[in-house]
Amino acid sequence: MRVMIRAPRIPPQYLPEPVSAEERALAQERTRSRGGRIAGGLAAWGGLQVLLTVLGMWAIWRALKLLGGPGGPAGMAEVLRAALPVWALPGIFLLMVIALGFQLWAVLLARRVILAAQAWALDPVSGPTHELRASVRAVRPWITLSQWAPIALSVLNLAALFFGLQAIGSLDELGDASPTSLAGGLPGIALTQLPNLILNWLILGSVGRWADALFTRTRELDFPVRPFGRSTANWLLFTLIFAVLQLLNLLVTVGGLLLLPQLMALGERADLGFAAPLIQIGGWALAPLVLLSALGIALLAWSRAFALDVATLLDGAGVAGKPGFVPVWASGQAQAVAADPWSAPEITVRPELGGRSETVERAWPDEPQEGAGTPPKA
Repeated sequence: MRVMIRAPRIPPQYLPEPVSAEERALAQERTRSRGGRIAGGLAAWGGLQVLLTVLGMWAIWRALKLLGGPGGPAGMAEVLRAALPVWALPGIFLLMVIALGFQLWAVLLARRVILAAQAWALDPVSGPTHELRASVRAVRPWITLSQWAPIALSVLNLAALFFGLQAIGSLDELGDASPTSLAGGLPGIALTQLPNLILNWLILGSVGRWADALFTRTRELDFPVRPFGRSTANWLLFTLIFAVLQLLNLLVTVGGLLLLPQLMALGERADLGFAAPLIQIGGWALAPLVLLSALGIALLAWSRAFALDVATLLDGAGVAGKPGFVPVWASGQAQAVAADPWSAPEITVRPELGGRSETVERAWPDEPQEGAGTPPKA
């Protein structure tokens, strides 16, 4: 598949800043340590995703067995047999396995980008630029997919909930709560999901621009990375605060599900009956989410600093590892380049804008195959 990487637009208010030797030394140390932490954290993230999938399968199987067993509500076994065909449960499990495979593949691609960016930032002169370009090309479609997928899933979930309420209404077990009145709450559910969808879009967009800036830097040795590293760091800081709040909410939810039957018994409330084991099953199925959320918070903190440090090292390296280089787009001088698209493209400079380029949006073609000779001209 042909993947075009476009250079992100440089913020008009950005001006190049010098990088001191102390800043470079500190950034090198932190890039070395945090890159390894992120790589290890992503590997652990994949393991927790596997555990969460297995527990989810167990929870679905166990819940259906309890609902359709002798201790379940009267007539529920017949309802389940009528509503769920024989292939339904294996089909659900197969979809969960496929989703797990996509998640693990995305984690591997993200890990590959982090390690390639770490290696190149620590050695801007002879670092593995080809590996970084290949990894960015591989991960970029997944970033875009991750922006759109939650929106599509939310729409599908709302549609499934609406039609599910219509189906439940046919059982005449809702009492005064008609399917129409329950479906009236769907807009409220959609509004509760909207902030998460917007936040996910903006955060992944900033990460994608940071990756695009790294890719562009391998082609244009004077292209600044720090404005995009800072943007990503700011969005990740906002996400970090949001993730901590979600973790606290998740702890209350999981703890409540696991302890609710015991609390009801201590308070001499009515017996929950068949619902008690179902509630605890849900609690145990969600328990790995607590570990996953805690690990996600650590990854966000490490990634925020990593994006800044990598940008500092690259912008401080100048061209061919020469510190103090003043990029042409900042100095107001024209850059003489060949017409070959495989060389650094020409940047239009407007002195009336303080020497900044009027536009920096460019698209890079696919990488040439090694040994294939000179790439074709545009």
